Amino acid sequence: MRKSLLAMGAALAIGLSAPAASAAEFLFQWDDGVEGHLFGDTYKDGVLIQHAEVGPETYSGGYGLWDSGILADSFDVAFNIFDATGTLSDTYHLIGKAGDVRFQPLFSSDVEGVPLTFIDGGASITETGLYQTVFNFNTTSGDHYTLQFRSDAGTAVPEPATWTMMIGGLGLVGAMARRRKAAAPQTA
Repeated sequence: MRKSLLAMGAALAIGLSAPAASAAEFLFQWDDGVEGHLFGDTYKDGVLIQHAEVGPETYSGGYGLWDSGILADSFDVAFNIFDATGTLSDTYHLIGKAGDVRFQPLFSSDVEGVPLTFIDGGASITETGLYQTVFNFNTTSGDHYTLQFRSDAGTAVPEPATWTMMIGGLGLVGAMARRRKAAAPQTA
């Protein structure tokens, strides 16, 4: 009997001293501004685990938590996103209920011909072309989620006026190089 109690005590001590599973850091990046579509990337501890093209610039679906996560708290947060001129260009609304395994991102953008509705009580964000953290939350397992948003990141295609200046500049450099070559003394 004494050996049984010692064995049970040792098993309990081993169980109590076993390292707990470490909580994960999740980063969800929502990207609007590339080719007129929404993209969503999810990273776990810095490693990309999901890339999704969501589609056109409006979305009202759900997003499931990873690793059997359950929302620890309820949230209902909204953001009005303005371009550099101060015009409302996007709205982003996040809704989650404690105990759920998903949350709902609602997104609308300034699609041609569809006016946006300002979200009363929503925070204001100005587009920077860089990812901006808009919200953080935890799950009951200790996992931490950071939600980021980026809009109008800029494109690699220059404006027409920039093309004109670049072509003119290259032409000028070419003309100068040709003139120098013609004026250089010739050796036999």
